[in-house]
Amino acid sequence: MRPTSSSSRLIYFLPLIVLMTLAVFLRVDQLDQLPPGLYADEAVNALDALRLINDGNFAIFYPGNNGREPLHIYFEALALLLWGNRPWSLRLASALIGILSIPLFYRFAGDLFQEKGKTLAHAAGVTAMAGMAFLYWHLSLSRVVLRAIFLLPLMIAAYLLFWRGWRQNRPWLFVGSGIALGLSQYTYLPARLLPLPLILFAAIQSLVEWRKKKLPFKSLLQRPQIYGLLIVGGVSFLLFAPLAIYFTNHPNFFLQRVSSATIGQENEPAAAAMTTIFDGNARKVLAMFSFQGDLNGRHNLPGRPVFDFVSSILFFIGLLVALTGIKKPRHQFILLWLAVMLTPTLLSTEAPHFLRAVGALPPILLLLTSGMIFLIDRLKIWVGERWSLSAAILIGAYCLLTFIISYNDYFHRWPQVADLNESFSLGEVELAQRALTLIEEKDVAVPLRLLAHPTFQYFVFPEFDKVALVDNRQVEKPAALIGVQSEFMDPAVVILSGNDGETGQIYVPQLLDEAAAANLIDTGAYEIDSFNQVLHPFNQPFQAAEKNFGNQIALTGYHLTPHYLQPGKSTAKLVLEWQSLARLSDDYLLFVHLISVDGGKIAQEDRYPLAGAFPTSTWQAGERFFDAYYFPIPADVPPGKYRFDIGWLNIATGQRLPLFENGAPLELDHAVIGALTVPDLSLADQPPEKAAAVSFGEPKLIELSGFTLDKTRLAEEGIFALQLHWHTPDGVPLDYTAFVHVLNEAGELVAQSDKVPGQGRFPTSLWFPGETVIDTHQIQLPPPPGQTENYVIAVGFYYWPTGERLPVFDDQPEGPSDFYTITTLSNE
Repeated sequence: MRPTSSSSRLIYFLPLIVLMTLAVFLRVDQLDQLPPGLYADEAVNALDALRLINDGNFAIFYPGNNGREPLHIYFEALALLLWGNRPWSLRLASALIGILSIPLFYRFAGDLFQEKGKTLAHAAGVTAMAGMAFLYWHLSLSRVVLRAIFLLPLMIAAYLLFWRGWRQNRPWLFVGSGIALGLSQYTYLPARLLPLPLILFAAIQSLVEWRKKKLPFKSLLQRPQIYGLLIVGGVSFLLFAPLAIYFTNHPNFFLQRVSSATIGQENEPAAAAMTTIFDGNARKVLAMFSFQGDLNGRHNLPGRPVFDFVSSILFFIGLLVALTGIKKPRHQFILLWLAVMLTPTLLSTEAPHFLRAVGALPPILLLLTSGMIFLIDRLKIWVGERWSLSAAILIGAYCLLTFIISYNDYFHRWPQVADLNESFSLGEVELAQRALTLIEEKDVAVPLRLLAHPTFQYFVFPEFDKVALVDNRQVEKPAALIGVQSEFMDPAVVILSGNDGETGQIYVPQLLDEAAAANLIDTGAYEIDSFNQVLHPFNQPFQAAEKNFGNQIALTGYHLTPHYLQPGKSTAKLVLEWQSLARLSDDYLLFVHLISVDGGKIAQEDRYPLAGAFPTSTWQAGERFFDAYYFPIPADVPPGKYRFDIGWLNIATGQRLPLFENGAPLELDHAVIGALTVPDLSLADQPPEKAAAVSFGEPKLIELSGFTLDKTRLAEEGIFALQLHWHTPDGVPLDYTAFVHVLNEAGELVAQSDKVPGQGRFPTSLWFPGETVIDTHQIQLPPPPGQTENYVIAVGFYYWPTGERLPVFDDQPEGPSDFYTITTLSNE
């Protein structure tokens, strides 16, 4: 019950007013400057909000950026309508949601500690309120445009109403809890775990009641609280149903983000995953409270723990109180809440992760509050009648200390983090602002990859929301080239035309020559007298491909450089030429995987085409596009031949587009293109001991240019090694097996080595015209090692499916054979 006298009301409400004033101040002060820039994830949300305003399309789920629930996007769209299209408008929306959770938390903490009496319940509410108002974690989340903060008020409201309903047996409270719980499913992924603490709490409480009163089991199911839990579940499911239907039709989205951010992926053994959880992540999560927190500068002052020193003491006192008093419903509720909502960060690939752990923030503060109430209970014993004043001083000192520490950490220390501007894409913000300034006078050209950056898109979106792709546009007037120099340049640039009556049109010209791009692109503006001077195809022609995916998209050609790569130093560049065969209704993800000849995946890039700038749903029939991919070759890649597997994936359904041939689908869902070589550098400088001039195949497919015979192990072990230097003048269409056969004087086969060249790593179909491959065979002769019989060594090639050998042409007068006698051998 609230106080009735004026002085009592002042004492009661003054701390609440002060706390809310300071909480608002922390969340709106310098909001136009901190955080700097606009991080790509924030910009993606903002772009969806802008499209919502322009198109009026209220999506139930936003599939971009690994999929996002929609409630925060609706709220951000409202913020843009109210306060204009600027980053601080978006961040103010997050700040208001963060502020809203604070008074709700005060009420919830007061209700949880109601059994301690009105004064202590109020003290608990003030402590919890101050904890959330001044906690750096909550402050940081309230100032970024990410959906995690939107989970808190709905989660607190759902649990508050459930707790009240459980204690008071009022159905309407359970209905309210179900509404809040259902709406929370539209905020952030961890919301899917919110029903679990309620179910576990109800089960434990029911079992305790059953054992205590020795009631028949049937009576447990008839308790009003159980009916209340069913009401919560029914109401929340009704609200969740539209999203559930969406996930039923698009099953990949239900767990897509979870799968990509959870340990144990990429075929990691279960035992290794469990070791990571219990030996690695568990220690990191325990350490986050007082020793080392999230290292990501976008979520936290890197490494800052959740609590300062004083707050840590209160937290661990509260944790001890809860564990020792676990029979009390309040403590059970808090501990269940904490355990379940720590699961996302415990299983995270980046533990501790303050975004994924956001659901644990309230129970963590409730444990801190338990510690404070425990100390106040002790004050009653130590100070006597003046305990209330001492308690007020204690809480006030805690509030002042945490406010000062968090203010200093956020507004003074955090802006000094070395890579903060880069973390929030400040460079892309400045480039977008430069482009918008220059476009008032002339066209602006930007690299395709820069235009695809969500932050750059967000700032130019209002002026260029209509996209038209036009190949080889003739631009005669000067243009300003904006961008950043990078070895990973896209092969095309984009012209933003703002002053020729075509505002809103985006043109994609021909491929930009790599050398020209490297020379012209810098952090400033570059004047081009005639833009066509730097627009021309690559020096080398594109390799024809003719791959048809689902009769919807065709790969018409590709350009791959370089062909020879050095691990840890080289980067493979693949440019793909696409043509849309039909108007596409879905957005397909393009996957490009660098694969070894044995099927092992070396590197991959899965993304929407054209750097994500132009999803396939925007393509018109007949349009052609160029797309570039870059694959730095890892240092541990072994020598061998490598190829690319490419295809298209409907991320919503998990289905790939099949390959078509002559209008009919094949039993393939990807195409194989290209060939790369990682040479064996240990053999690169080893010329053959003996030269040769033998050709295999008609017309000539393979030449034997020389060989080296190593007999160092022959006398003692009966083993010799033969190093063959193969050369192909024009390439080889099929995969042939190389053989080395050892024959005795009677012409009988006594030893052999039949292998794909290079120990299986250099199949002949992937040899480049003009390439030389060094192929080593190690052969064990029959015992005993000291025998004196002479042997003949014959080499050749055969096609394994048929066994047919390639004919051999050399300078022998008897004409072609199907093997070549390279030398004779004796192990004397």
